[in-house]
Amino acid sequence: EAVEVYTTCARQSGAEYAIRNLHSGRLNFGLEERMALLKIPVTLLWGSEPGQPPLEFGERLVRLVPHGNLVVIPRVGALAPLEDPATMVSILAEQLNPDLHVVKD
Repeated sequence: EAVEVYTTCARQSGAEYAIRNLHSGRLNFGLEERMALLKIPVTLLWGSEPGQPPLEFGERLVRLVPHGNLVVIPRVGALAPLEDPATMVSILAEQLNPDLHVVKD
């Protein structure tokens, strides 16, 4: 499923410029400002291998969130779900609280 999502996005017109512009700072979604507004606990999963965005960016983002947690995944880069899906599933299972339930109005 993740491969399909990446493939679909990569085939869109102008996609070859989007990643480069995002990493150069020219494509700004105000992520840092939005992260600071979050009132819920947030866990960021980040690959330990050098790449874009760098681990330092994840460390900066998690400091902005009042209840932030950063989990660094060993031996993967930015495409951790594709590089090591078993580890991702394991980490998600650890991080998600099984006692939480969705209440619908």
